[in-house]
Amino acid sequence: MTTTTKQASAGNRSRVAAIPVYERIAQDIRARIESGFWEAGAYIPSRRSLASEYSVHLRTLQHAISLLIEDGTLDADSSRGTRVPSRKVDSKAQYTASPQVNLATGDAKVGIIAPLDDSKATVSEAFDFGSPALVQALERAVAETGGSTLFENAWRHRSKISYVAAGIDDLLAAGADAIVLVNLSDAEDIRNQAIAASLTTPRPLIYVSSHPLDRPISQVTCDIRGSGYQMAEHLLARGHRRILFIASYGAPWVDQRVDAARAAVQHAAGPRAEIRLYPSQLEYPARNDGELREAHTRRTQQAGHDAALAAFDDNLIGYADGQYSAIIAANDYTAYGVIAAADERGFRPGKDFAIGGFDDAIDSRMLGLTSVRRPIGAMGREAARLAIQALGGNVTNANVRLNCHLVIRQTTSARFDAGSGIGVHVARL
Repeated sequence: MTTTTKQASAGNRSRVAAIPVYERIAQDIRARIESGFWEAGAYIPSRRSLASEYSVHLRTLQHAISLLIEDGTLDADSSRGTRVPSRKVDSKAQYTASPQVNLATGDAKVGIIAPLDDSKATVSEAFDFGSPALVQALERAVAETGGSTLFENAWRHRSKISYVAAGIDDLLAAGADAIVLVNLSDAEDIRNQAIAASLTTPRPLIYVSSHPLDRPISQVTCDIRGSGYQMAEHLLARGHRRILFIASYGAPWVDQRVDAARAAVQHAAGPRAEIRLYPSQLEYPARNDGELREAHTRRTQQAGHDAALAAFDDNLIGYADGQYSAIIAANDYTAYGVIAAADERGFRPGKDFAIGGFDDAIDSRMLGLTSVRRPIGAMGREAARLAIQALGGNVTNANVRLNCHLVIRQTTSARFDAGSGIGVHVARL
């Protein structure tokens, strides 16, 4: 290196050092938002969590957040946290106001259309187990404003090609002033019909799903990508530095969780951490919304079981040096397969290795499986808020994205001591 280059390098380091730590943190958070890591409407992690991530005092992190709030990069909500502002959509609202609505006298009627489970349990319903709870939260929130709700089961018109439109028409005929369309499973046919409905429905339309629509429509979603970051961050905080991500198959939501988990590992402070996708090459089958739920869950569990069995037989999993002490399963059904494989090989989840999944499916509590739960109740309340807000004259389309919730159970409740190669059980908080 020449003298001139050395001087230039020293000058660059000096300039970087001259920038206060809180400003550098603000710059990094701003860059992460601009890159799409946290999308519009998403709530960022708590300030304590971010302070830990950046290895700084809480006051330093708060100073950085204050700068971002002042310049409009972030919005502060005293009751829910700090979030990226919702997008402002330039297009004009396509609906007409209902002249009968008087919020002051509680005349608002909110129509709800959701695909609730019936005897024909298919993949479309397999991930909609939260719909009843979401609808209940939505109904309560509307009732608290003095309004009322109307309900339509989307599956009632499933014999029709445009069954969502048929359900919306019935709700409008019954006097609905606004429509909330629930599609937690992100079923493709419902998503496509929602896009069409956003152009034709003459009343405010709120879309609720796990994934956003790329359309100028008010919608409430949850941060699927952020859930992957949460799980990896939790395992890293428990002392795990080598994490195996096991997936039964490839899908966009799997890719999001893998990418976010990798980002958490890259941002981790302390000793070097590593994450590995297993199998390294995933198959991306075409989604079949008509597949029976029982067959789909059985196939997912079996694929997770087979992948884990191969990993155990290859001596990849465990607390020994060079092994992966923690597993992230792409979803809870995959985790169930991993746990079954562990039992066959004499490994105990939470004792001989840590494991966490996603979606907090019905058996996860009984198995003691740590999981990331979608904010079902909050999504229902936000949908009600947007509907009532629209009926009050605020026609700005909003994209609200809520954080998922980490539920810590026995399978990750032990703190891993990488130095001794053992897991130490700690009391759950």
